[in-house]
Amino acid sequence: MRALHRWGVALLTAGLVAFATGPSSVQAAAKDFSGDKASKAFYKTCMVLARRDPRRALSNALAFDATGAAYPAKHCAATALLQLGRYRQAGVMFDGLGSTMKQAPRQLRSRIFHQAGLAWLRARDIRRADASLERAVALDGYNLRARTDRGILRAQTNRMAEALYDFNAVIEATPDNATVLVLRAATFRKLKRLDKAHDDLERALRGDPNHADALLERGILRLVRRDLPGARADWTRILKVAPGSAAAVVARRKLASLNRRLK
Repeated sequence: MRALHRWGVALLTAGLVAFATGPSSVQAAAKDFSGDKASKAFYKTCMVLARRDPRRALSNALAFDATGAAYPAKHCAATALLQLGRYRQAGVMFDGLGSTMKQAPRQLRSRIFHQAGLAWLRARDIRRADASLERAVALDGYNLRARTDRGILRAQTNRMAEALYDFNAVIEATPDNATVLVLRAATFRKLKRLDKAHDDLERALRGDPNHADALLERGILRLVRRDLPGARADWTRILKVAPGSAAAVVARRKLASLNRRLK
């Protein structure tokens, strides 16, 4: 398995994006594809249970699957497996479901493959995650969550130009998406296109001056540019505005490193 590269802010912001295509969003897309009235009722109940009591939801889904209600039962079972931490099994089931639902809307199948990709990411199977996310985007190029997660995966596996392609598409559709602006800025920084990185971070911070990940990445960029006071100011600000965030954990570490440098 290819290891993920720690390339700055992406591993932090992945937490904001990952599993964005959760059960509720797929349910909404599937409301007209869940079968008869009994199947729809089961699906709604089972998906709620999958988050509260995944073992029971899995048992119920497997029993209901025997009645021939394939989509509601299998999707609920895959969701329960995900909640139980059985990521490989969930990935196999999501992929299988997306592959067999030939009559379903492309947008629904795209979301299912997105879920498969995220399950494979949790399983740390990068090859399969990449394949599932490719299928998700191929089915629906406007699945911006899948494109974002594919961009993160591409960046984490050092395919920066390909990551830019996805982040550009998302930002074109949602110009004020601060999270993806920060992701693109980190990608530009890795590509040594520092002015572009700066522009994206300023744009993100205009919309939200206290965006913790944007402040973290701007601090990193300032450090690269040898602006040590500016880096310190950004990382210190994170501790004031978002002390419990993942960005704050990294900011504390970077401030400690900076202090050792200046001794």
